[in-house]
Amino acid sequence: MIYANICEQGDENQYRSSEQIKDTLNTKDADNLMLYPNPTNEILYVEINNDEDINYFFEIADLSGRIVLRENIRETKTRIDVSKLAKGSYIYSINDKSGNLLKTDKLIIM
Repeated sequence: MIYANICEQGDENQYRSSEQIKDTLNTKDADNLMLYPNPTNEILYVEINNDEDINYFFEIADLSGRIVLRENIRETKTRIDVSKLAKGSYIYSINDKSGNLLKTDKLIIM
C-alpha cells in the first residue's frame, strides 16, 4: 500500500510516496534500536546504541490498539518484564521524547 501526501504549490499538486516520506524522517535512531528476544515469554530487552541523551518511550498494544504496557527508556539496555501479559500477538512502538515514532513492529508473547 502506498500512502501519499498532497502538497499544493501554485497550480500543481505534488505527490510523495511513503518511501519519500520515510526518507525525510530521522532514521538514525531507529537503526540503533534493538528489541529481543522476539518471540518471548518473560523478559524483553530494548537496547539502544546511542551516545546521546537517552529518553525514549516504549509501548506494547494489543491488536485492538489498547496499550497494555508502557515504559520510559533511559538506559542503553533496558529489561522489561512481560510475564504478566497474556500469550498472543502484540504491536510494540518506540517513540522519542518528542513523540516521534522511531520503530514499531509485531511482538509475540509465548
